[in-house]
Amino acid sequence: QPVTRKQSSAMAWGGGDGDESGMTDDSFAESFVSKLEKVNETQQSINTLSNWLRFHHKRSRQAADIWAAEALAAPPSRHLLFIYLLNDVLQTARRRSPELCDNFALRTLEVLPEIVKRAPANVGEKVNRIINIWEERLVLPKADIATLRQRITGAPPPRAPNAAVAVSRAATAPPAGQAGPAPKGPADLSAVLKMVSSTEVLDHVSREQEAVVPTEILADDITVDDPADISAKRASVDHASEQLEVLEGQLEAELRDRKRLIVLLCTAVDQQEHICGDLEAAMEQSQAKRARVAETRAKLEDVQQQMDAIANV
Repeated sequence: QPVTRKQSSAMAWGGGDGDESGMTDDSFAESFVSKLEKVNETQQSINTLSNWLRFHHKRSRQAADIWAAEALAAPPSRHLLFIYLLNDVLQTARRRSPELCDNFALRTLEVLPEIVKRAPANVGEKVNRIINIWEERLVLPKADIATLRQRITGAPPPRAPNAAVAVSRAATAPPAGQAGPAPKGPADLSAVLKMVSSTEVLDHVSREQEAVVPTEILADDITVDDPADISAKRASVDHASEQLEVLEGQLEAELRDRKRLIVLLCTAVDQQEHICGDLEAAMEQSQAKRARVAETRAKLEDVQQQMDAIANV
């Protein structure tokens, strides 16, 4: 019996043992490929497949690899479906399934530029709008956003200052007026501290939380006058829940980055204390040498006085 394309794709990603859901690598791959072939542009279809991926988040690497391969092999007419699925995964799975987001984000840098190169102009415009949303909502790190845009446009990568690097450079820069290589980036510690003390993410999340959660959702009593309104209210609650999950993921990522920054600052402080110790030791050695030089000068002056006295006899 001939092998279909769906079976062939699944075989390429199969192998291995099963998981707690009872699916093997083969059955998961075949099921995912089948679902990718059936997904359509409706929000319900995209959300259903995204939820299925979150349920199977332990297979996130395999899922991301299959998504990438199938996206690149798909006809241009279906490219947007793969991008919409990616967008839903990245924006809704960050808090509960970070490994799913990480694996899909990793393949995003490879797949999106290739899709845009092959796709008509209108697809490229939609991709740019999605990337703008990712940047605004901090779905991906700024460095990944910059890399995506650079790969899509072919422009040289931007050279924006990095706060952590700036802290490291400022902490190890030689004092003003002393010899040493000029530090790259901001050397003024006050400017660096201004960069790392920014509350941009916190302010953004606070504003978004106010915007995405209607007041009636937070009310103690839920009143529904018309049974037909229940589905609309549930949809509003589901949307608010998904958006809050995205915002919590942004807060979690910012907190993780800030903790890394604390470690970096502590390391910089330790380094400065070590350098200060070396400077103090060097000063002590210099003072000891200068004292010996002064002793030698005094001895020479005594010898000179003795020689002058003998010459005057």
